[in-house]
Amino acid sequence: MEKIEDIRIAITETLKSHPDWASVIHGVILTNISMGINEREFTRTNGARDRIKDKNPSDFIEYLLSEGTKIYGAISSLNNNINTQDFPLISPIINMSNIINDDKINSIEYYMANPSLLSELCIAVCQTFYKNNWYLDRNIRGQSTFYNEVSRLASLTKEYDELKSKLEKDIKEHDGIKDVTMNLEAITECRKEIMSGAQLKYQHRDYHLGDDLHASIDIGNIRKNQEDSVLIDKHHTNPEIKIAAIADGMGGHDFGEVASTYTTEELGSWFQKLPDKILSSPTLLQEELNKKIKEISDEIYDNLLKNGEVAGCTLVVAVTLKDNTIISSVGDSRGYIIDKNGKIDNVTEDESKAWDMLEMYKRGKLKVEDLDTLRYFARNNVIKKCLGERDISVTNSYIIPNDYQKLLLFSDGVTDLLDSKTIRVIANSKAPSEIAPALIDKAMNTSVKGYDPITGEPVNHAAGKDNASVAVISRGR
Repeated sequence: MEKIEDIRIAITETLKSHPDWASVIHGVILTNISMGINEREFTRTNGARDRIKDKNPSDFIEYLLSEGTKIYGAISSLNNNINTQDFPLISPIINMSNIINDDKINSIEYYMANPSLLSELCIAVCQTFYKNNWYLDRNIRGQSTFYNEVSRLASLTKEYDELKSKLEKDIKEHDGIKDVTMNLEAITECRKEIMSGAQLKYQHRDYHLGDDLHASIDIGNIRKNQEDSVLIDKHHTNPEIKIAAIADGMGGHDFGEVASTYTTEELGSWFQKLPDKILSSPTLLQEELNKKIKEISDEIYDNLLKNGEVAGCTLVVAVTLKDNTIISSVGDSRGYIIDKNGKIDNVTEDESKAWDMLEMYKRGKLKVEDLDTLRYFARNNVIKKCLGERDISVTNSYIIPNDYQKLLLFSDGVTDLLDSKTIRVIANSKAPSEIAPALIDKAMNTSVKGYDPITGEPVNHAAGKDNASVAVISRGR
């Protein structure tokens, strides 16, 4: 089909001209589906823009389904000899085959109505056919050879022929519908910018979702790139159920921004697919959340640690139900609560070398204010655990009652510079929508000087020394 081939060539030419775009190419595809065709997101080289300017959003869905059928056919041909490096995300492809084969479903319209599943399919296709480039700045030599090999393997199977025939029927039924848009309400602005990669490009960004869910992210005064990623969202079946998460890409790692963005994108998709059975049970939700965190960590380890590159991030995530909130963290991204009396408390525990020196806090012999001295430990930034490790266990996880006034999540770009007293004063004096940007602004203008209490070494933190992120869930003033 000519229109599908046009899209494939436009994407390939774009990556040849801009290999550094490979990490966000899936976001470009999804944006052209959800926001309408924008040929300027593709290269001018070799007429790539001309190939897609007359296309409509459903053509891009057809492209993903067509490429997905080739992947499914190749997987069927290889059977038990699948190389997971060549086919890293099989589950969305298998799910796609079931949807296409269902005679009661038009697969194109189904994916239009289910943006989370469409996002998973898009990532699976991009990670398969652009697997060497979706996060690395390198040319796409060999991509065409691999694509042709997948197509050859697919052509050998009866499963591919049947799936292709059914997809062609769905396309024919859907043909002629030019004004196709997804339900934009199903994807919040925050998630759109995670999916498109736009969140990484801002110097500063504020997000607001209703009166009770807010977040801010800032590149800081020193770093040249943004490695934090922040997520806020409400469940599509019940807006009282919310998620907030901050993933802090590790600055010493080669692809921290990829790990953090992948983490928030996966959490956002997982959250929207949670069934009522899970959402009605805090214990089940905690179990599923920690299982998902482990899966994300394994996926980063399996697919981002190639050729000596390293990718990792810390994480703090909270999901609120009717009566309880589940909070889990990995590394040193923190979660605080402000109670109805304005008192602040740290819910999470840092998984860092510095924290080990304050075991007394875990035994209740130190107050939250004592944790501020962690900033003065010379090994404050030495993390014991992060996403990007294989088979991590999420031990820093809590179910708390919803009797707090505000829940605050932070990357260490904030908590290394602001003590708990400062956080408390700002959180208690500002409207919910103003808390996150006010804390970011304070961190950008606060320097910290002190001495390591163990070694006596001077510790100096410059104002805005790191990427800084804050998320706020408010339950009233």
